[in-house]
Amino acid sequence: MDSNQLIIEALNKLVINVNELNEEMHALKQVTTSMTIEQVEIDHQLRDIKSVLINDNLIG
Repeated sequence: MDSNQLIIEALNKLVINVNELNEEMHALKQVTTSMTIEQVEIDHQLRDIKSVLINDNLIG
């Protein structure tokens, strides 16, 4: 195998690794988005609970 073939093989492996990394980053982005949505929902629920407690004069 000559040096050009070695370079081409190394570049092909690099492309495969970059593609795999891109897929993993996309999956992480989806998880982060999902977690952010859940956090916003929890925040809204906590605000609702606090409003009820304030209205019931249970907290100041």
